[in-house]
Amino acid sequence: KVGWTREASTLGLEVIFSEEAEENFQSWQKNLANSGLDREAATLRNLIVETIRLDPRPLLYREDEGQVRRPNHAFRLYDGDVHFRMLKPSLAEVFTILQGIGDFPLQNLRKFEASIRSSRRNKGD
Repeated sequence: KVGWTREASTLGLEVIFSEEAEENFQSWQKNLANSGLDREAATLRNLIVETIRLDPRPLLYREDEGQVRRPNHAFRLYDGDVHFRMLKPSLAEVFTILQGIGDFPLQNLRKFEASIRSSRRNKGD
């Protein structure tokens, strides 16, 4: 039986971008592409939207009797922080994206992928 996963797979939030977040996104996407990360740049919006649609907020801050508790949240993706807020229980807005945050060098993505491929070859996958 599927159990709770059937319920979880039907959950999803509508996700919109503010004007500021859209500008931040375009800049970030361009920087990724300029760094040679074309595939990551091409899938960036979808990755952001799908992550938020799965509702990455801690359970403590999810809706409480139809009310949104602690509306602003963020998550790290590559070298950026995606900030979003809950406008209502089923609607999230990305309101800003800060890029170049932390010590995540983008070239590590390629090194990580090469390591995974090498590991699969050694295991015969």
